[in-house]
Amino acid sequence: MKWYKLLRAVSALLVFGLTFRDSFAAGEPPASPIKWEVANRFRPLDFVDDSKAAELFAKYRRGASEDPKAWARRVIELGSPYTSERASPWDDAKGTYKAGYMDLPEKLTIATWLDPKVGNQSLWNGHSCHWQIADGDPVRIAPCDATVPLDNVPSAGATITATIDGTNLQYHIVVPEIKRYVVLGLGDSYAAGEGAPDVPTQWKKPQSAPSVPRESLEFVSLDRMAVRGASWESNLCNRSFYSWQSLVALDAASEPTHSHEVVIFVHLACAGAEVVDGMLKPQAKPPGHLERTCSELKNHKAAAAEDQPYGCDARYSQLRAAVDLLCPASKSERISLSTLEAIKRPLFGLQYASGRKNKHGVTSKDQIKLITDLHQCHDKEAMLAVDQILLSIGGNDVGFSGVIANSLVPPYGKNFVTQRIVDKARNMLGTVTVDGIPGGNTRLSATDRIRDLPVRLQVLQTAFQSLLGVSPDRVLAIQYPNPLHSDESNPYTKAIPNQAIPSGDGRGLFCGNGAWTNVNNQWTSFKSLIPFGFGKGWMFNLAPEEAQLDQKVVIEPLNKVIAQNRAGWKVARTANAFKLRGWCSGDWPKHYSAESAFLWHPYADSGRDVRTANDSFITQWPAKSSGRKDGYSGTFHPNAQGYAAIAANVICALAKDGDVVGEDGACVGSLHPPSTSVPN
Repeated sequence: MKWYKLLRAVSALLVFGLTFRDSFAAGEPPASPIKWEVANRFRPLDFVDDSKAAELFAKYRRGASEDPKAWARRVIELGSPYTSERASPWDDAKGTYKAGYMDLPEKLTIATWLDPKVGNQSLWNGHSCHWQIADGDPVRIAPCDATVPLDNVPSAGATITATIDGTNLQYHIVVPEIKRYVVLGLGDSYAAGEGAPDVPTQWKKPQSAPSVPRESLEFVSLDRMAVRGASWESNLCNRSFYSWQSLVALDAASEPTHSHEVVIFVHLACAGAEVVDGMLKPQAKPPGHLERTCSELKNHKAAAAEDQPYGCDARYSQLRAAVDLLCPASKSERISLSTLEAIKRPLFGLQYASGRKNKHGVTSKDQIKLITDLHQCHDKEAMLAVDQILLSIGGNDVGFSGVIANSLVPPYGKNFVTQRIVDKARNMLGTVTVDGIPGGNTRLSATDRIRDLPVRLQVLQTAFQSLLGVSPDRVLAIQYPNPLHSDESNPYTKAIPNQAIPSGDGRGLFCGNGAWTNVNNQWTSFKSLIPFGFGKGWMFNLAPEEAQLDQKVVIEPLNKVIAQNRAGWKVARTANAFKLRGWCSGDWPKHYSAESAFLWHPYADSGRDVRTANDSFITQWPAKSSGRKDGYSGTFHPNAQGYAAIAANVICALAKDGDVVGEDGACVGSLHPPSTSVPN
């Protein structure tokens, strides 16, 4: 050893010994009182404004004593941060996340403070602390009892030093390499956020505004009155920040257990998705597809989404998109034929694989054959681990929305002309019959599809395990909240002769419209879709008896299959998340004409958790220039308050590490452990 190296080592030992002696003499234990957390630890917010990501997280995060439902509703009041395409981390044109989304930022903001429970606080009371990152930014000076944000902390790790001004005390803490916590959101419209666009439609204010909303439908051009159409994080899939999956991922980032990590939420759910069409193959014509372009296609059987014009199909299946994101660059590859056949084989034995066509004119067997774009990671050891999958799937597989449409639209017209209109309306809405109920189409009934569903869910878990390495215990699926529940105030509920109304309990109530009792009901807006004004005097109604049948034959069996799934997933029992707040609860959902639509407040609490047809039209009507026709696709989906209710249920289920939560989604007490986070 050179003499100067020996002298440097001896000097370092002397300095360390003197510092330790002085600190110990002052009564300070060896443990450092420095506490810290990642202040910008919800990755999506970095793409809204990376310079203010820590401030945004502080604004949106859930507090240690905040009730989950109250917090989720507070987020709604704050509004979505995705106010433009630039603010969202998603690149709709490429069908994937923007470059670098899965990577940690090179520099993070670390919130630091001195814990008064460690050491002798009296030694630094009234003093200023000098904070510094080793070989980093200049010294930050602040009162020792304050929380200090330190910017530009390397995500690869750093040493932070606090020196107490006017004393000989100095503390150090090593911030290790920051880890990722990956939450993968998959599934259908209930997972995507259909019904709750990030930016709702903006309407013109007429020069002579009506004093009250008009209840009678006027056949005027909605496009003429729309200043700007609704926009979403993904306009193709109608995917939004208000989704329950987004809220649950944001809550995970709020938890002290993840305070030293960065939560990366990968939101790939798409409205209309099924196990095959969407999860395992590129989804055909999601609700935000470009109607004019896609209507020119005569054959919708492309083997890969790249063969379709942008705006028709989703570019990739959800599972391929996930693998491509989780796998290091250029390491993703098509799966082997043996793995592909192992995934597909069980599907061919189902009624689902019969020769009957779906709403796109493609047989289910053809859809299974089109499962060709799935990828796997060449180096599975280098693949990012998925810590949690959040899932909503099965509703489209059994034709849930089509069952409702079947109840709404009459199967037969009075003559040739009206029959053609009826057939067009039923085809547009994708009607699906309940078992044994005639519906005038050749598709499988909902009951047939429910019999197939257990195998389809099991196939999906096989794909999760094979492609993502995710075991069933890391998957949490939700049940479908029943939107047909009403409350005691609904006049149509009380008109059912044989339906008992349990006192103080809304589970037995089913809302609906009696025939011809209210022409301007919550379905009135659908009449504007019927050409030549033929539907002006038509009655779109879901009778309470039909709602009761749909509950018994479709909704309950669907949720039972999910609860008892063969895949082994955890299940949040969210079936009653909309209890007493169904689609005919709260303020009576009047129809707003185009001239009065500017009076609508889409995120105000109306007393219901579900979008009516009228709600959907004026909340998410697309501008004419967009080329989309998804203004009505939010019907019967959760509104923002509905997504908050589902999120509260799921947060409870995850916190309790089980599958039983309160029916109204309320949690007893705080989910967070005693706060070790930033002091108030």
